[in-house]
Amino acid sequence: MADNSMNTRSRPVSASENGTQIHTSEGVVDNLRSESTDLHAVQKSISTTCVTAGDPPGCLEAQKAVSAGCCTAGSPEESEAASAAAVEEAVNSFVTAVHKKYNDDADADYSFTKPTGDIVFVPKSGPVKMTASGNIILPKQVSMSGCEINVAGDPALIQKMCQKVQELDLMENSISSWEEVLSIIECIPNLTFLNLTKNQLTSALPDLTSRKLPHLTQLVLNNTMVTWDAVLQLLEAFPRIEELHLSLNGFESVSIPVSTSAASSTKSSSESATLTSYPNLHKLFFVGNSIVDWREFNKLGAFFPHLQFLLISETNLKEIQGADEIADCFPCLHTLGLNRTHLKSWEEIEKLRLFPCLNDVRLNGIPFLEEFPEKFRRQHTVALLPNITTLNGSAIKDAEREDAERFYIRLYMDKEEKTARYFELEKQHGKLDPLAKVIFKPKLHVRLKVRVEGPNQELIKAEEMDIDVSQTFKDLKKLLSNVAGCSVAKFQLFYQDIEYSQGPDRLPNSDRKLHSYNMRDGAELIIACKE
Repeated sequence: MADNSMNTRSRPVSASENGTQIHTSEGVVDNLRSESTDLHAVQKSISTTCVTAGDPPGCLEAQKAVSAGCCTAGSPEESEAASAAAVEEAVNSFVTAVHKKYNDDADADYSFTKPTGDIVFVPKSGPVKMTASGNIILPKQVSMSGCEINVAGDPALIQKMCQKVQELDLMENSISSWEEVLSIIECIPNLTFLNLTKNQLTSALPDLTSRKLPHLTQLVLNNTMVTWDAVLQLLEAFPRIEELHLSLNGFESVSIPVSTSAASSTKSSSESATLTSYPNLHKLFFVGNSIVDWREFNKLGAFFPHLQFLLISETNLKEIQGADEIADCFPCLHTLGLNRTHLKSWEEIEKLRLFPCLNDVRLNGIPFLEEFPEKFRRQHTVALLPNITTLNGSAIKDAEREDAERFYIRLYMDKEEKTARYFELEKQHGKLDPLAKVIFKPKLHVRLKVRVEGPNQELIKAEEMDIDVSQTFKDLKKLLSNVAGCSVAKFQLFYQDIEYSQGPDRLPNSDRKLHSYNMRDGAELIIACKE
């Protein structure tokens, strides 16, 4: 969602040395646009103010853009136009983006002129409302994905337009400063969902203790280059997060904060420290990171003790170390995604039994599993994991489990080295006989009685014939036209089964093979001739 700019000023950052209040780059540039038409003066003023203000976010971009205008502008009029264009390109606020998105509507129902002289277009349809004064009121769910937003804008305007907003998608914008993110969400008190995917948030987090932040329950930080320390700070500031997305951030390890208050006189603080925890989190998406040691995931489990859903797909994880800690670290986990990991053996798969509540697991795209036929690897996995009721999104029914377990017993019954699971299943199902090797050779011909009847069902002739069941119904009718003494169009063909007493079935004139009809020796074909 994007927008036409109103009077957009960003959140104040600090005071200058001589007491004059300094604004972020958007406000600086906005002021200069209204006060000067000299592009070189604009450039100099931006540079001076940026230095005084400690280079707030966006100043560098504004200087570059205005410098470009200095090189191309000629007359004062051209200079002013170039200045305006450069400023617009350098700074794109959340407020501006909203107005662009909802005012640039060619199919607007009507428009009106504000007292300032600005023309306001009211969208023809959609959930967005426009007040009589021209203020936009956004709906509960707002997507501003890909709008090139890089700063917040006027807090008062954000608060007015976002008074109903509960879910905000800011994916794929150009926000690099956490200060701008905080300036936006501080103005949205009802916000519960925030998506910042693909914003490269590389700046340090400011102090969050004094910020008045909304009660987020879902936070999406995929591919933001957020650091693990920043994640911990955010969790402390947002204590109600239930669903957290941290995929594609390159995490190689996680450090969990410890409390040293329990240190005794006989133990060092590190030995006696107790892991702090974040009990509200239920879902964690941790796909495509660089952790290869399962013990790092155990740390996550200990830090999120009520975690129920964990996706750690697309990693180089090869084995599950620290298996003896799994039950304590993941007491509530019921869904685990391991797609496209590099688990190396059936022994690693069997360790999934150690999760006390796990019942749903995803194991697609694991190289060693992909070497086996699909049916084999599913049966083998089902037999190994009695705790799993859903595998790769498909429910495991009782009949499938019993077949898989019996398959597993027969697989190992003749091998010298038998697994512990084999003896468990043998105790459960008993000793099984080997399956007989049966060769199923399809029958190529059936012996059928053929009756030819006239229009009044009178018998004209009868004989027995060997019928090739590999032919189609069309081929059969052509063959029987010689027996009937008339063309295919002048008779209908029926099949009477020897054990079916409900009357004959009319056979189709199709390319379907006869063997699909399960014809049996001794049955009857009836050729019913028409007049």
